[in-house]
Amino acid sequence: MQACASSTSYSNPTVYDIAFSFRDFEAEAAFLMEAHASVRQDPMKSFLEVGCGPARHTLLLAEAGIQECVGIDASSEMINYARETAQAMGLDDKVKFALADMTDPAGFHAALTEKVDGAAIMLGTLSHCLDNASAIQTLHNIAECVKNAGRTVGMSLFDPDATLLSSNVETVQQRQFTLQEMDLLAKATGWEVASVWGDLSFDVPLDADEAYRMVVILKRN
Repeated sequence: MQACASSTSYSNPTVYDIAFSFRDFEAEAAFLMEAHASVRQDPMKSFLEVGCGPARHTLLLAEAGIQECVGIDASSEMINYARETAQAMGLDDKVKFALADMTDPAGFHAALTEKVDGAAIMLGTLSHCLDNASAIQTLHNIAECVKNAGRTVGMSLFDPDATLLSSNVETVQQRQFTLQEMDLLAKATGWEVASVWGDLSFDVPLDADEAYRMVVILKRN
């Protein structure tokens, strides 16, 4: 299994957080809650974000009242930054952050005391899995941490045409995923595709002109 691609700029969480500050994280967090409600009538009470980075989604869901929110990331700098942000927001007693590689099941087990209702792997995080073995292991790890009976995971993936994320600092390899690949990966790891969207919005179908990413909502078998 090939290690997931990494980024040196990711080790500077303050700069990373500023770079993505244009995003409407409140709307994206609301989408995650709607995604859960789209396949389950009972409210989401626990949540896991894989590759959480600065953990803006995790923190907002905790602020919205999700009882147990956990974020994991392979970057110690990001985990420390997320913890500091949680403390500044007065949420440090409502969220938990753990250093963990998404391809390593031991990290998931160490981070969680019990299975969660919903999970998310956002902002192209899965695209850092450059081969099938890494992607399958990651999705399997998430499946093992999400309760049965149809809980959800929302995944935001880079545009299938984009294989590289470039800047004047570095070039980071990322894998493309087609919808057919996602369907096969889901079936191989205990999921099924519930719905697919063109953005983190239920107002943007995948085939809409304004669609610019593939967002897959998976339901646990």
